[in-house]
Amino acid sequence: MAADVIIWIFLLILFIVAEAVTIELVSVWFVGGALAALLTALLQGSVLLQCIIFLSLSLILLIAFRPLFKKKLVTPLIATNLDMVIGRSGTVIQRIDNDEGTGRVNIGGQQWPARSYDAAIIEAGTKIRVHMINGATLIVYIQ
Repeated sequence: MAADVIIWIFLLILFIVAEAVTIELVSVWFVGGALAALLTALLQGSVLLQCIIFLSLSLILLIAFRPLFKKKLVTPLIATNLDMVIGRSGTVIQRIDNDEGTGRVNIGGQQWPARSYDAAIIEAGTKIRVHMINGATLIVYIQ
């Protein structure tokens, strides 16, 4: 077997393994180029022709198909229950005191641990709004 055939087989396997490991559409384009260059080598094409075919086909595959595959692979960001409470209003059901580490609020029928945004003590029954989330604890301020 000629050296160029062995090199293309090696590169083909390398690109396949790299794509299998990353699953990020990094080297799949080069798999097609390496396969075409390998076929060219098997048909006794010159090394220059093999390289031109490899680079050309890899670039064509990248330009033509990457945008299509990227759209299919991108998963939309789905808001969690925590993300959905930011900006919502609620009521303090247990006094919020950051120093004591106490406080619970009711937001849309669900109870959450809460802390005050500005470290103020907020009494039970006070209307609040969620400013942000720290872990699973809501950071709130008086509405």
